[in-house]
Amino acid sequence: MLKFRAYDFENKEILLPDFLSFELQKEENVPADYLEVKFKSFANADNIKYIRLFYNDSLVFFGICDEILFSKDLTGAVVTLYFRNKMALLIDNEALPSEFNNITARVLFDKYIKQLGFKSFISDNKALTGKFIVEKGESVYDALYNFTRLNYSSAPYLVDEDTISFINNKNDDLYTLFSDGENADYQYRKIECSKFPCKLISKINIKTSANDYYKTVIKNDFALERGTQRERYLDACNLVTSMSSAQKIINNSNNEFEEYKLYLDCLIFNSVYEKCSIADYYLGNVENLYISKVIIGSDINGYYSKITLKKEEQYVVA
Repeated sequence: MLKFRAYDFENKEILLPDFLSFELQKEENVPADYLEVKFKSFANADNIKYIRLFYNDSLVFFGICDEILFSKDLTGAVVTLYFRNKMALLIDNEALPSEFNNITARVLFDKYIKQLGFKSFISDNKALTGKFIVEKGESVYDALYNFTRLNYSSAPYLVDEDTISFINNKNDDLYTLFSDGENADYQYRKIECSKFPCKLISKINIKTSANDYYKTVIKNDFALERGTQRERYLDACNLVTSMSSAQKIINNSNNEFEEYKLYLDCLIFNSVYEKCSIADYYLGNVENLYISKVIIGSDINGYYSKITLKKEEQYVVA
């Protein structure tokens, strides 16, 4: 059972009518989850500050109101509310330009994040060796992402409405089997498999020094075997990790080559990046997949979920 609970600027609950429809989206590389929900027009809609969405008494979304849209036609008056989760506070707030030496997660949290209403964070005591600069124009999220990428090789994420994780602390043991048959965690009614040869990069030419005019080359066997000819040039004179940077570009292109979209007549609250597989009558067994995007919602036909799956990252280079 779904339940929405909204609150005003004084943290007082606002009485909501039954919702007409909703859609919740979660996607990789998009820090803030997004919710759109429609109600018949009601009093105090303008005063909504944030909302909580519960499913079977479990909190599945906490969001801050971004937009309030009132509309009216022959069918009646409707209020549409748009929310993003609390990562939006990190995205929308500019960080004070600063320079740090051997910065830790505690310093970053206390200086930038705590004041935005977060109460705790998850990390270790590892300091980022050397100088760390927060440039003018960077958001708080930019600063946090740059720190976690350099110090932990990961991206920050929201654990709950009050807690940020600096490190990859997710449960990698979670695994879901999707199928068109009955022996699965979830049974889909429709599947789409798309392949995008246009996204493959066949070769990266790297300039590693002033005298090396893009003579270092990394080739992508996966693309070359398919007759792809798309080259890129990388000026890596000042990059310590020039080769791995080029491999990452190729890897990302391979990662975008193939995707699966599943359509289900139920609500699925799996997280982005969770591992999964497909067992399909026509496509067979497809392994080494992960969840790239989740859309859940309701319309006049009932509940639905749209799940996008991609292949797990692999370096395929020569």
